[in-house]
Amino acid sequence: MKRDMDLIRLLLLEIEEKHDGTGRAVNVQVDGRPRDEVTEHLFMLAEAGLIEGRDASHLQGRNFLVLRMTWNGHEFLDGIRDPKIWAETKEGAKKVGAFSLDVFSAIAKGIVKKKIADLSGVEIDL
Repeated sequence: MKRDMDLIRLLLLEIEEKHDGTGRAVNVQVDGRPRDEVTEHLFMLAEAGLIEGRDASHLQGRNFLVLRMTWNGHEFLDGIRDPKIWAETKEGAKKVGAFSLDVFSAIAKGIVKKKIADLSGVEIDL
């Protein structure tokens, strides 16, 4: 299965919205996306260290219980939350021809840094 960065962003937004801090698993669904695709991307997010959870696979198929988003997950999501920044980030990745999580994160940070400098006149390191 090919990694879908749009789905990854949607999953992080969904987890953030539904997580209540109780330690109970978060029921993650994305309308219009097959459950198998969502599950596989949850495993990818866990492997990347963006979420914590448990493999709950069984004889009927793979399943992943999401427990929480990690600090790194929140940091990544905060960088790509804004739809305009997300669109610019995806466009930048297309131009570069690289689609790794690190590249998306670096491009988003660069866009945010430029916006901060343009709006405040202050250049910062992120």
